[in-house]
Amino acid sequence: MGLVLLILTGCPYESRVALCDSKNAKIDTSLIGEWYSVDNNNKTDTMNINIHNFNLTEYLIEYNETKSSSKRSMTLLRGFITRIKNYKIVNINEVVGDFKYTFFKYDLNGDKLKIAYVSDNFNKTQFDTESKLYKYFEENIDKKDFFEDVMIFKKK
Repeated sequence: MGLVLLILTGCPYESRVALCDSKNAKIDTSLIGEWYSVDNNNKTDTMNINIHNFNLTEYLIEYNETKSSSKRSMTLLRGFITRIKNYKIVNINEVVGDFKYTFFKYDLNGDKLKIAYVSDNFNKTQFDTESKLYKYFEENIDKKDFFEDVMIFKKK
């Protein structure tokens, strides 16, 4: 698994294709900024994400994690939003390295960002086109266990 972003347990669904072409995405400016984890059970580990405008349709995301052993890691990611039904799904892949996509739904409430990733426990099928993947999400997104591991971040 190449993408380390925000994964606590289980594994995110990974795909070689995104849900749509990034040129069709729209920026949600309320995501721009620095966010830190507020529901961290291990008080010595810290996670934060810094979200920047990359261009008119995409974000550049810095994911930083510090473990209790003082090991720090930083991963650069590219992301863009696809809307499916009432869900806002971020398509994310690494800027360098593994170019597989993972998918997170997000909800904003004031200065709190709640995210959950699409679980590979729900399905391990690989789709060869964006339209097939989008249709699959559209048909299954409301089902139990489609999303996993809710994380909460607060804006700095």
